[in-house]
Amino acid sequence: MLHPQYWLTGRAIDQLTDEHLDTYRAIHEEFMAIWELEVQAYIVGVHYGDVMRAGWTNGNFWYFSAVHSFNGLYGVFLQHIQPLYGASRDWKDFERIVAPYWTPGASEFIREKVGERDRYLERLRQLFRGASAQND
Repeated sequence: MLHPQYWLTGRAIDQLTDEHLDTYRAIHEEFMAIWELEVQAYIVGVHYGDVMRAGWTNGNFWYFSAVHSFNGLYGVFLQHIQPLYGASRDWKDFERIVAPYWTPGASEFIREKVGERDRYLERLRQLFRGASAQND
């Protein structure tokens, strides 16, 4: 995808939030204005700037930048991509869909840990019932 680099402000992609995003937004605009003038001077009839501005406006800048930054992928997803598709409180479907990709065998691991927790809680209940019965 054609877009300005996220490192124009010297920040990692997942650091482009709040005031750092405002700074990047301003530098992005400046970069785009200069870049479009340069492209127009050398390539007639091509409108790469329109493509790049559309990517910034529709959010695919974040998607393609995140794909190129494995360290920043999670943060970029939470900060810039997920809000385009729904409120952050609607995570149940997301968690269900994404969980199997955490690690091979993730679903089995989760089932195992939930089972261990259930057995632990049941054992605690039994211990407290026994202690309560002894105190009566």
